[in-house]
Amino acid sequence: VQRIVLLSVPVMFGTFLDQINIFVGINLAGGVGEGAISQLNYASRLAMFIATAFSMLVAYFFFPRIAASASAGDDAASGHSLTLGLLLTVALTLPLTVVAYVMRQDVVALVYGHGGLSAADLSGTALAFAAYALGIVLIAAREMLNRLFFSYQRMLPPLLLGVLASVMNFGVSSQLVDRLGVVGIALGASVGALVYVVGQIVLVLVWKPRLISLRLITGLALLGLASVPGWFTLYQVNGLTEVMLPFARLILGTLAFGLPFLAVVATAAWRMGLLRQIKGTVSA
Repeated sequence: VQRIVLLSVPVMFGTFLDQINIFVGINLAGGVGEGAISQLNYASRLAMFIATAFSMLVAYFFFPRIAASASAGDDAASGHSLTLGLLLTVALTLPLTVVAYVMRQDVVALVYGHGGLSAADLSGTALAFAAYALGIVLIAAREMLNRLFFSYQRMLPPLLLGVLASVMNFGVSSQLVDRLGVVGIALGASVGALVYVVGQIVLVLVWKPRLISLRLITGLALLGLASVPGWFTLYQVNGLTEVMLPFARLILGTLAFGLPFLAVVATAAWRMGLLRQIKGTVSA
């Protein structure tokens, strides 16, 4: 019981830090002007939905596998599961993030445009969301990396990184809010997410460098390269469909980015043998 308490307390404080970050953002937005708190709240909710839509499911699926490998002292198996989990998380989250970022006006209008929000509020929400979107993939990756630390019963590093990220979030947000309004607050949150994930990676490299495999680095680089043709096609479609309704534009935009992205990723995954490994993991 004592060990369970010692392991769970840092996790509870880490969750509490997330609430503090939300409160800090709302407090700063209160001094921006009318509607700023609503714009920030709506934008952050949309960003968190995209960040956790797949990351929580993937982390939930791979957590027991990483924990079992960690308890057996099999770092190679833990690194293998971490690689597959992170690549799946980024591959599923990145397309949604790019499409939502490029077509943010349509996304915000589709989700929030049926209530009492004015055109100015919708525009402000879209701008704030664009700043939050810079940290969406980082927040998604954070879930898998946290599960790695939890599997090895290292609860303190995520808590300390959360404190550091919160300090950076507050510092950047408070510096930018006067010039950029809610966009500055959202940028502070994205900087906090960047600091958190970079800190996680540095700690893993110092602690157990073999968990960060060359295949993981190569796979993440390929996902970034696979976004280039999809990004170009998406921008072309976005400029040609301005007269269409938001829902139709989003469907075409998703196809414009998703098809080239999927073609490149599927080809690379097949050549690297990742498809076979993912299938074997699911079967197991």
